[in-house]
Amino acid sequence: MEDPANLPFDYETQKQVITQLYTTYPFLRVRVAGRSALGRALFALQFGNPENAVLCAGSFCGDGESAAALLQFAKALCACIAEETSLCGVEISRPLCSQGIMILPCVNPDGAEINAHGEEGALQLRKFVRENGFQKESPWRADALGAELSFNFPYQFALRREAQNAAGFSRPSAAGFCGETPASQAETRALTRFCRSGRFRRALTLSAAGAEGVRAFAPQTETGAQDASVCAKILADSADLDYSMADPVTASGTFGGWFADSFRQTAFEINAPREDAAALYARVREALVLFSLL
Repeated sequence: MEDPANLPFDYETQKQVITQLYTTYPFLRVRVAGRSALGRALFALQFGNPENAVLCAGSFCGDGESAAALLQFAKALCACIAEETSLCGVEISRPLCSQGIMILPCVNPDGAEINAHGEEGALQLRKFVRENGFQKESPWRADALGAELSFNFPYQFALRREAQNAAGFSRPSAAGFCGETPASQAETRALTRFCRSGRFRRALTLSAAGAEGVRAFAPQTETGAQDASVCAKILADSADLDYSMADPVTASGTFGGWFADSFRQTAFEINAPREDAAALYARVREALVLFSLL
């Protein structure tokens, strides 16, 4: 099986890789967490106990690099479990099977398709995409309806909407528009429902776009901020990135802010430099392993 990080990433490639993993490794469970605006599946790959941790990419801005990197991580985990080998020098198979993680490699498949195949990737919405700012030279950061999923979550959404309106992002576009209302997009609703249906104790999103670094979203508990800061520093050091703590303004509209506020559990973002999927995976692999075993 070819490494996902070496393949051009689109929806069909994602399905083929997941099908190969599922048929090769019978212990891997695959679910559909929901559907995109254009009906594409948001796949969820389950390792062990599904209530421990959730990892998402693919991403909230449609970058295929982070999706391919997270699929590469899933493949590496499958091989480690099957062969009882280590990853990044860590014996991960036994603790992973007992603790468990859920991987959603692509929560914005429509955005990834538009980036991979141009406006044709938007299917029946290609005219809408063309009229709302699609350009071949620049990435499409939104979903197929022109909203950035990164900022469409319910936490402090009014702050995000106010800031984006002030910046001139008041309508659907390739980037910058957070939506008219919180959780207005099919993908956002699917992810919030999926998280509510489980009992995840922590979350992480991986992106190859935006401000570089590791950001922690702490629950409002006595030790929440301190614990989140320590873990964020460990993850950041492993990927040679800076780290920071999110505040209510910077966390507004984000998945991490919503997750920490809704479940009183810590969430993290890894925003790595924009590079090809293989280089991205090499940079964040150790951080993903550490997060899985926190």
